[in-house]
Amino acid sequence: MPLHPLQSKTYQQPEQQTGHESHTDARNTVGNVGAANNDPGSDHFHKSIASATFSASLTREDYEYYIAMTFNNVPEHIRVKMKDLYDTKNEKPSSEDLILENHSDGSLSAILIQILTETDEHNELKMVVGIVSMTQRPGRNLYGIAVDWENQKDKVQRALQYIFGNEARKELTHM
Repeated sequence: MPLHPLQSKTYQQPEQQTGHESHTDARNTVGNVGAANNDPGSDHFHKSIASATFSASLTREDYEYYIAMTFNNVPEHIRVKMKDLYDTKNEKPSSEDLILENHSDGSLSAILIQILTETDEHNELKMVVGIVSMTQRPGRNLYGIAVDWENQKDKVQRALQYIFGNEARKELTHM
């Protein structure tokens, strides 16, 4: 029987959708081009973050079970990445991965998977784990976004880390 967390909380926010024309950053130019064609495109955000406290002797099998049960609405290939990121030796307090995916409809997703861990004075392992993703659906006649995202990978990663950090802080204040 898998180990259950001593304390657990999950925060999942439904996708948020915004049109490009509402952005005030550099993408505004791209949005305006699409808006001229009556197709401004859109951005979709998804956040799924959980925090839990485990015994410091958390095994890989128990962690994998926790991920499978907590993030059952996340695609399997992302859950596999989440499971692979866990450092059972607890040598790294933070692990993350950024995945850029091109979709057949022309959209592009950036998915940040992040795990933050800390062992407290009671020898308990406090963990925040989750994903933050953004899918950009460009307007008509817009090309090259995937190349631009690949060139700006560090900026995309930092932006998603910022969102993750804000959501993790909310999660931890309610734990």
